[in-house]
Amino acid sequence: MVPAPWARDPARDTPELRATVIDWPSRVTDGVIVGSDGPLGSLWGSAPISTVGYRTLRQLIA
Repeated sequence: MVPAPWARDPARDTPELRATVIDWPSRVTDGVIVGSDGPLGSLWGSAPISTVGYRTLRQLIA
C-alpha cells in the first residue's frame, strides 16, 4: 500500500524503526518537524491543537 503524499507518520529515530520500516528517514524527518523543538512543534503550543498517540487511542477504545 502506498501512502497518500499528504499523509505523515512522524517517528523517533530508534534501532527498531530502522530495522522494520523502509522509509524510516522520512519518518524521522517528519518527527523532527512536528516535534516539540521543530518548526511546527512551536505552533502546537500556541494553537488549540492536541496530539494523540496510539496508546491513548487504544485506552479510549478498551
